[in-house]
Amino acid sequence: FKGEAPLNVKGYKLSVVRIHSIDLEEGALGNKNTLVVGVPKTFQVTVGKPHTVGSILNKHTEYTITVKTSMENYPDSNLKIDRRYSDFEWLYNRLARAFPGRVIPPIPEKQSRNRFDKDFVEGRRLALQKFLDEVTQDPTFAVTYDVQVFFTASTEGMEAARSIMPFGDGVLSD
Repeated sequence: FKGEAPLNVKGYKLSVVRIHSIDLEEGALGNKNTLVVGVPKTFQVTVGKPHTVGSILNKHTEYTITVKTSMENYPDSNLKIDRRYSDFEWLYNRLARAFPGRVIPPIPEKQSRNRFDKDFVEGRRLALQKFLDEVTQDPTFAVTYDVQVFFTASTEGMEAARSIMPFGDGVLSD
């Protein structure tokens, strides 16, 4: 077997290992020259029904997100969280800082007028769904600590992350 293969260390870090030559004995891993690498890590993400929360002075829209994942470093394979637009904005900015020069999937622009309009909220939900689909399908972005925080932190934990982790590389390391 020759070429490059992705290496996933406990689901934490994705790097490339160059394999020059491997000779396998018959029956060691199945058929001769067959290397079983494992099941790819996956996500199924749904940005669900938006709902408005807060008082008149602190009113905002939250989106209920359900996540199914096979990532080993997640506390559960089925997660359900509420996130507001600023949480998506935080994730976008963290990825942009961690991967300069890479194209980060876009999020919809911030809007102050008519932000509670039913059509606007639904259009934003669809755009946020597309953002998370593209992030979780990218093998580099999907394994970042920032994505894990986004999907696993409580509402209070996400607020803390936005305040204490505004910048940084966001990549899990050993």
